[in-house]
Amino acid sequence: MSEYAGIMQPPFGTGPNLMPGLAQVLYFASVNDIETFGTPEANPANAVDKYVIKTPHVMKVGKMFHKMYVSIEKGQLKYEKLGGRDATGFNVNATSYMPGDSPEQNYFANEAQGDRFIILAKRADGKLAQVGLEDFPATMHALHDSETVTGDGSGYGVNIQAYMPFKLLYDAAIPLTPAAEE
Repeated sequence: MSEYAGIMQPPFGTGPNLMPGLAQVLYFASVNDIETFGTPEANPANAVDKYVIKTPHVMKVGKMFHKMYVSIEKGQLKYEKLGGRDATGFNVNATSYMPGDSPEQNYFANEAQGDRFIILAKRADGKLAQVGLEDFPATMHALHDSETVTGDGSGYGVNIQAYMPFKLLYDAAIPLTPAAEE
């Protein structure tokens, strides 16, 4: 049974950050690098925590989440309806832009197209949205564009896509150092 609360938004004048877009970083890890996936609590004391992951993902030995730069004007995260009236979920799409064409970016563009990911997208309000699940991982495609002389510059447009049954927030530590053997 749902436990709805009043949601008169936006709370103008109360100081919350209502800025749109994504911050200048997102975090990604291959699902193959995750030993144990953090999941929302099954029966949280506070109903709004039903869709918040508060237990960190546990990485395999030597693995970690990686950071990706997001050009501030180009980052977007969008949830669209998936399925019909009686079969719903979210088609999640995120876009990002990385300027440059380094050997590391070239490697990423070639490798990422065949991999599956968990993405932690940092929103402008500082909250992390998780895109992808163990059983419904995200895909990433980094597409290079040389741009024109008067354009934004050479770089990679990164397209992220996942089908998800729920919209999830991630409120746990991000494993940013390689996991050690126990």
